[in-house]
Amino acid sequence: MTQTPSYISGWDIGGAHIKVARCDQNGNLHDVIQVACPLWQGIL
Repeated sequence: MTQTPSYISGWDIGGAHIKVARCDQNGNLHDVIQVACPLWQGIL
């Protein structure tokens, strides 16, 4: 039987952007995403 890899996601919600990072059980970073919040676009 093969083992399915486990991932941990960390979220930063607040301010002008939403950010998430995903790493494996050993702490190796796999993905980082940053999305601008539409509420803050065009205000400044």
